Amino acid sequence: MKKAKSTKSLIKDLNKGMKDLTQMTYKDLKKAAVERGMSFDDVLAADFFGLNSYVHANFHRKPDPSLVEQFDDKLEELLLSRGQDQLVHPSLRLSYLGESSEDEKPREVKPKIVKKAKVVRSKNSDGIYGGTKKALTYELAKKGRSIERTIAKVKRKFPDAADKSIKIWYKKALKEG
Repeated sequence: MKKAKSTKSLIKDLNKGMKDLTQMTYKDLKKAAVERGMSFDDVLAADFFGLNSYVHANFHRKPDPSLVEQFDDKLEELLLSRGQDQLVHPSLRLSYLGESSEDEKPREVKPKIVKKAKVVRSKNSDGIYGGTKKALTYELAKKGRSIERTIAKVKRKFPDAADKSIKIWYKKALKEG
């Protein structure tokens, strides 16, 4: 006699299934619905959300892969009877696994790119971001350094700094300070 599953185990299986359900494509949902017994006409008429709803409601049912083969055969018969031979192809079947050869290399999985966390820059008492040309100029001006010495120190640390900008920041620092 088969032992019944505990409630915890059923809930665990259901949670896993719901997680899987969120990652399914339309074709995956269609296959899952057929495996769980959705009728042929209902599968053809259902949209993504209808299939999703059916699979969600019937997730507890054990999937029967033989139903997928039957569905594919029935769909082929319907298409052929309507004269739509161009739509009958093995790769369009739900049960199609794809062609594979023994010498074929497995597909490489690209690693996910981890984005760097943004560094929060802090402002000093003057409202200027620290570690910048302007901040260094203000600092040297408030210490009482001459404009020539300030330009030299800022240029040493930031070679791309413009003399004109340094002079403007220097004069502004003296006015504010």
